[in-house]
Formats: sequence, C-alpha cells, structure tokens
Amino acid sequence: MLRNYLKIALRNLIRHKAYSFINISGLAIGITGALLILMYVGNELSYETFHKNRDRIYRAAVDFGGKGNKMRLAGAMPALAPAVIDHLPEIETAVRFRRDTKAKIKFDSNTFKEQNLFFVDPAVFEIFSFTLKQGNEEFALSQPFSMVITEDLARKYFGVEDAIGKTVIYNGNYSLRVTGILKNIPPNTHLNCEIMVSYASLASMGTDVKSWNSFGQDYTYLLLKKGTDAKSLQPKLRELLRKNSSDAFANMIDFNLQALTDIHTNHDTVGDLGPKGNKIYISIFSMVALLLLLIACLNFVNLSTARSLKRLREVGMRKVLGAIRFQLIAQFLGESFLVVIFSVILALGLFELFYPALNSFLENSLVISEQNYKFLYFLIPGVAILVAILAGSYPAFFISRYRPAESLKNVLPTLKPSTLRRTLVIVQFAISIVLIIGCVVVFKQLYFMKNSDPGFERKNVLIFDLSHGEQGAWQKYSVLKKQFLQNPNVLSISGAYSVPGIQNTEKKGISKVGAPPEEITMIQSLAVDYDYVETMKLDLVQGRNFSVSFATDAKEAVVLNQAAVRQLQLNQPIGEELMLPVKDGMTKVRVIGVIRDFHLYSFKEKIESLLLYINPDYYYLMAVKIRPENVRTTLTALEEIWKQVLWDMPFHYTYLEDTYNSLYLAEEKISRLLAIFAGLAVFVACLGLFGLVSFMTERRSKEVGIRKVLGATVKRVIMLLLSDFTKWILLANFLAWPVGYFIMRRWLQNFAYHIEISWWVFVLAGGLALGIALLTVSTQAVRAALANPVEALRYE
Repeated sequence: MLRNYLKIALRNLIRHKAYSFINISGLAIGITGALLILMYVGNELSYETFHKNRDRIYRAAVDFGGKGNKMRLAGAMPALAPAVIDHLPEIETAVRFRRDTKAKIKFDSNTFKEQNLFFVDPAVFEIFSFTLKQGNEEFALSQPFSMVITEDLARKYFGVEDAIGKTVIYNGNYSLRVTGILKNIPPNTHLNCEIMVSYASLASMGTDVKSWNSFGQDYTYLLLKKGTDAKSLQPKLRELLRKNSSDAFANMIDFNLQALTDIHTNHDTVGDLGPKGNKIYISIFSMVALLLLLIACLNFVNLSTARSLKRLREVGMRKVLGAIRFQLIAQFLGESFLVVIFSVILALGLFELFYPALNSFLENSLVISEQNYKFLYFLIPGVAILVAILAGSYPAFFISRYRPAESLKNVLPTLKPSTLRRTLVIVQFAISIVLIIGCVVVFKQLYFMKNSDPGFERKNVLIFDLSHGEQGAWQKYSVLKKQFLQNPNVLSISGAYSVPGIQNTEKKGISKVGAPPEEITMIQSLAVDYDYVETMKLDLVQGRNFSVSFATDAKEAVVLNQAAVRQLQLNQPIGEELMLPVKDGMTKVRVIGVIRDFHLYSFKEKIESLLLYINPDYYYLMAVKIRPENVRTTLTALEEIWKQVLWDMPFHYTYLEDTYNSLYLAEEKISRLLAIFAGLAVFVACLGLFGLVSFMTERRSKEVGIRKVLGATVKRVIMLLLSDFTKWILLANFLAWPVGYFIMRRWLQNFAYHIEISWWVFVLAGGLALGIALLTVSTQAVRAALANPVEALRYE
C-alpha cells in the first residue's frame, strides 16, 4: 500500500512538472532565506552563551558624573575586584581584565603587533569557560610575567615547536614566559583574549593596581553566588567605595551591574570591548525571517489546495473501486509530506551553498553549534509537518468526504470560488509590500545620513595614525608637520586625539569656577592642536580660534561647541572661566571661542557637548588637508618624508571621508540584506501567483472560448482575467501601508536625525508590487486570450 502511494505521488509530481517546480522551489527558497537570516539572529543572541556560569556573571560598570548627567564606563577601579572578594560574601570571586591594544611581542627576530593582549587575574578560569589545552588553570597566571596564548598564536609564534616554557619580549622591555596554551576562543564573545598575561605583572611593571580613585581601564567581572540579586549589590559596592575614597569622589560614582549576556547588545556603555550588536536589527531580521517563511508556506498551501480540485474524478474513481476515506486521507497527506521533504532537502542544499557568502558579506564568523541552534531541530521539522498538514488537509478531509457520483461529475455542491485562496494571495503581497516599504525607507535614511552636511570638511583630508612606533610616533608630530607643510599641495595640518568618525574621545567633568561638586557636567573633551578648527573647516560663530600668538592658549584656553554652551548655561560664553580636570587635579581655563555644532559621530547619535583644548601629549592622529589636484604626486612626496622621520613605521593613511562613512557600514549591510530578502519574498509570492494564475486560467478556458466565439476581443479577455488579481493587490496595499508606516516610524526613532516618511514611498512600494504581479499574471492571461477557442471548447 505504502509503495503504491509513493508511486502515485511521484507520478503526479512528474506529470505536473511546472506546478511541482513552483511548489518545491518556492518553499525551499523561503526556508533557505529564513535559515540564513536565523544564522545572523542566532549568532547575535549566542554571545557569551558558551560560558557555563553565564547566568551568574556580571560586569561592574561605573556611572560617573553629577546628578542627571552621568556617563557609564565599562571599566571600574583596579582595587574593586580584590575588595569585593574580601568584603562581600554574596560574590564568589572576581576577575579583572586590562587590555593593551598596541602590544608588541618579539620572539627571535620577529616582532608581532597584537590588539588583544589582556592582563588577567588567575580567577579567569573559575569564572569563564576558557579552557587550557596545555598548562594548569590554577597556576598558569599566578606568577608575574607568566602568559597564556591561544593555539593559533602558538603556531604563529613558534610553529610546530612546543610553546610551553618559551619566552617572548613584551613592548621591548619585559620577558614573558608561556605557561599555558588556550583553546581558541569562539568569536561570539566580547572578550577575545588571544593573549592573557598575569595581572600581577602590572605591579611588577610599576603600575598602581590598588587605586580607588582611577577607573576606566580595568574591566571587572563578578561571579555571584547562586540566588544572589545583582541589584541588591549595587549600593553595597558604592558603600565599599565610600569607605576607601573621599565623599566628594564617591558622590560622583554609582555602580551598575551588567549581565554578561546583555553586554553585546548594550549601547549605553563607553569604552566597551568587542563589536556591538543591535537589538533593533535582531528584531527586524527575526520578523523578516518569519514573514519570508510565512509567504513561502502560504504559497505552498495555496497552490496545493488549488491543484487538489483537479483530482475530483480520481477521488470518485478510487471510491468506486473500494477505497475508504482513511486511505484517501493517507494518500493526500503522504503526497504533501513528500513534496515538503523534497523542499527541505533542496533548502538545506541551498543553505550550504549560500552560507559562506553570508559569512563573507557580514565579515564575521557566524558560530554554528548545537548549543546555539538547538531551536532549528524543532523549527525545520515543525515547519515541514505544519505545512504538509495544512496543504494536504484540504484534499484529504474536504474532497474525500463527497460521494463518488458528485466527484465523478467534477462538481461539488458546496464548491465556490475560494475565499481562502484570495486571502492567502492578499496576505502574501501585503507582507511583500511591507518589506518593500522597509527597503525604501532604509535606503532613503542611509542616503540622508551619508550625504547631509556633517558640519566639517570631509573631502581630501588624509588621516595618519601616530599611536604606534617604537618610541611613540606622536612624539615626532611637530617634526613631521613642519616637513609636510613644506609641500605646496598641503593646505593645512592638525594633530588630535580623535577626528570625526573615530569614537575615541574622552569625557571630562567640567564645572564653573566655584561650583559645588554635584554641578559637574560631563562633556566630551578633545585634545587638538592650533590648526584643528581650520583643517576640519569648523564654523567659528563666536570669539576666536587657538593661536600661537597667545602664549596662554597652550594651557588656559578652550573652545566649546554650541551644545556645550547650552548645557553649561553660558549666556556670554566668551571669557567665561571653567574648571578642567588634568593629571594633577583641576585647572582653570577660559572660553575663547564657540564653534557651530558638527557631527563628531554619526547621525544616529545626537550632537553632544564638545570641548577642544591644546595638549601635544595626545596627538595620536594627524589630519592633513591636501589639494584635490596631483594627489598621487603629493602622496609620493609625503611618503618620502614619512620614511625619513618615522623609518620604523609603514606609510599608511585613510581618507577622513571613508573613516566617517564607515560609521554607516552596519546600516549599509543591513539595507542590502533587507533588499535581498525582500526581493526573495516578492519572488516567492510571484512564483505562487504564477502557478495560481495558470491553474485559474486553465479552469476558465471554456469560459474564455465561449466569450471569444461571442465576439470578445483579446484585450477584453485579458482585462477580464487581470481584474480580480488587480483588486487583490490593491487591497493588499491598503493593508500594508499602515503596517509599513508604523514599523518604519518606530525604526526611525532610533536615529537622532532622520527623514520623514513621504507619501510617495507607499505609492512606489504599491506600484512595484502591482506592476510585478500584473506582469506575472499577464503572461498567462495573454496566453489564454490568444488560444484557439475551438481547442478551449473541446476542453474535457
């Protein structure tokens, strides 16, 4: 019996090749697209999930500033971790991480620059699920100048030799001994510790690791005992600080315990480690995956139920020959399951084909593991079973219940034009139109952000990184600037701690002279040289720029932007005296100028208060404004000078325009992915519509023949066949427009500066959907209208 069912199912698939192809490929494309999207979503949600203690691990972040003006820093005080272990019984243990992003490791004659070197306490292996392949986890980081490295780095440094016991030179001064080999850390973590050096090494290097008054560099993670409420610990941490620091300092500090699994998608913290995720995009793509899968499933069900009406005589004949209803139900459901299985197999093949391309496009290592994607074990079979039952249940339970005489006449008493099919088509295209609206709005917002005036000069400005080099390239900034300026094609040069597009500013607690501590205002502060305003072409609206003609400008002058003037409530800012924190405490400075607000960061963020001041110790970047003519000649000349002054560093530069535009890299990738998957959704919907139109025109072929015999023109017949589908798509538009507006309006609220959604966006989306749908329908409508009426009247 089963063999017979299988044979009949395969014969039906082969006999109706076009419908079989549409059904199988449509569902397969939908499942493939959903799986690819879920890989991205699952990867974003999988951060830190490989740690066994993840539910009990928290990071102690520091909220610094006056009341209502706090800045959250990811790093805490170096003395915090030892103190909580000794004084807070709710905390099982704690560990500190201090990162060196500019480390130089030398072995033999080879020198390697490493960005992921961390000084770490020995308790790291108690808290986190980092595993040593070689070495003892208890003692590997217990002694000063001991080091643990990953398997990849061990091969990079020492080849096939045993790395344990080997010694390397760190930053040209300190010998570090390899005491352990760490299994490669999964990429779905913000703690990409390729090198772990014992935290005790810092004290031996002369670094103060017992300070309560400095913070920002030490990332402190706490392992809470089971049943401990994290929020209840925050006031206890503050009380611990108060006992070890002054009241004035403690009044400026609050602690915030961040759950380990929330760190990746939390954007409120300054100075975070690792790439950041985005909850909004996770939600958007989860919805896109669901909608794409829904369209594919609706498409499959719609076509399957429509085609089942062609098998009325088959059902009647089987009943006449003795088939019982249960056998018919088993046959139809079995055929539906077979088609779904083919679709799933094809989908998995397509997924394997396109998954590497997705990985490459995202420039990320998506982690596929049983732990992260257990839900797929339920999702794929669940979707397959549900779709097969929905698609097979109509012929199985509806058609099979009629008497053989009714089935053999090919007319069922209650059979009317299917409201269900119309509803499914409308829903499919409504979803497609919502996705098209989303694509248009995303692209429009991206264009707005990349092409609006940011308030500074972006074009023809070269950025050189002076933060590296054996002795610190920034120390030779003045020599390099002087020689560069001798080139006539160089218009101006400025050194700075940061430039627009690089999120590397610091915040300082600024106050008016004589103001109480609680009135300190946290303001972004940027160390620049005298020519920063000129080089960046910032608009000076009040006062003057920094000038070497005024000796006091070097230490006593600051320039504010308009946002800082408003935040500090300065009615007459020029000449106003402020207190600025420096290494030795606080110093008095005077406001000499006000610049127009400009976008130091992207349009996603509101323009914040900014203070510019002179400090040659922080000229880590050099901005060089050049003439647009003879760029290659200019670069060749600058390279020659660079090699003379900084012989130990490669000549490397970036354009400021590229650096700033990189802030929108995530939005660009998201917009492209959204466009691809929206296109897939429309394609699958049209594929189903094509199959449905073919079926409906086939069923109306006798009607078309009679109309043509009675004088109907080809144009009239085509309009007749198109009219129903046009109504359906128009109705889908009216359903999709308010939904699309609501969703995209919510998305735009995540940007401090955004577009308004214009009416033409909805008309464009609806017009595209209608045009594509009518083009799909027209191919079959024209074919039916041009057919010989004699052949149509011979039908059946």
